[in-house]
Amino acid sequence: MVCLFGHEWNGCTCDRCGKIRNDQHDWDGCKCERCGKYRDELHEWDGCTCKRCGKTRNVQHEWDGCICKRCGVSGNHDWDGCTCKRCGITEHQWATWDYGASQGQTECTVCGKVMGQ
Repeated sequence: MVCLFGHEWNGCTCDRCGKIRNDQHDWDGCKCERCGKYRDELHEWDGCTCKRCGKTRNVQHEWDGCICKRCGVSGNHDWDGCTCKRCGITEHQWATWDYGASQGQTECTVCGKVMGQ
């Protein structure tokens, strides 16, 4: 009700009611200093993580085995078939047969394990 006849804009924020508009942000890299909004530009990368907003990217991870110490993403596995030799995680590549004697059976296309067995 305070701004019924117009806002009092100070950059992207109305000083009277606090409303935020997507115009005239005070950008410090990827973050607006006035309202806290983030944009996907000018990040300050520290390895895989932006120091300002916390966004991650899939490069420059700091691996401790299969987990990135910076962002916690799982990756960098050393696969032996469907099992990682480092951490023991198993990831099968499931497919279901739609023909022949095995019709309807779901098995891993890498190691041959049958689902449910």
